[in-house]
Amino acid sequence: MAEEVLKAVVEDVRILREKVEAMSDMLEELLELYTDMFYEIREDYLEKLEEIRKEKGTVFRSIDEFDECFR
Repeated sequence: MAEEVLKAVVEDVRILREKVEAMSDMLEELLELYTDMFYEIREDYLEKLEEIRKEKGTVFRSIDEFDECFR
């Protein structure tokens, strides 16, 4: 009987390990996706700021100056 219980526990641990590994893989993939999106959005943001600087001939020292330009 104790041997059967031990086998069941070992099997449960194996299944749990597989689930944890799958979750870890998913988290790594999500992290890669979020990181890629961050850099893509950041690049778009910097391009837009450069475009505004060229159009307005101004470099903004703060977000308030940026907001003032579009009021």
